[in-house]
Amino acid sequence: MEFSKPFFQTFRPDLNAALEALAKKHGISLSAGNITFDPVNGTATIKVLASTKSKGNPRQDVRDNKDKITYSRWRLMLGLPPLLSEFVDRGERFSIVGMRVGGPYKSVICKSLVSNKLYKFRSQDLIRILKYS
Repeated sequence: MEFSKPFFQTFRPDLNAALEALAKKHGISLSAGNITFDPVNGTATIKVLASTKSKGNPRQDVRDNKDKITYSRWRLMLGLPPLLSEFVDRGERFSIVGMRVGGPYKSVICKSLVSNKLYKFRSQDLIRILKYS
């Protein structure tokens, strides 16, 4: 047997099923992440994503955590309030939950406290909203 892309495409569902059983036993979330392999040496590296949150999706938990860390790093430089601060825009109440940095804008991720949906605000726009609210 050799490691190949088709092999890992069939292997991943079995691996995730085994990880799910193990995660359920210990009350955590587990999922197979990136898999890299070297067919010449017959070796593979499998990244396992783990989370103690009960969302059931460790990939989303990792993304949420990165968003929070990014916001914590950038907020003072941009003059933004602390994480989980609340504000009102166009009559709807929001809470700041994270930030994604990419391109020319820093997008602040905010959660609507009414509909529970996530929205992105440009940091400049959020500063303006906070100034006038």
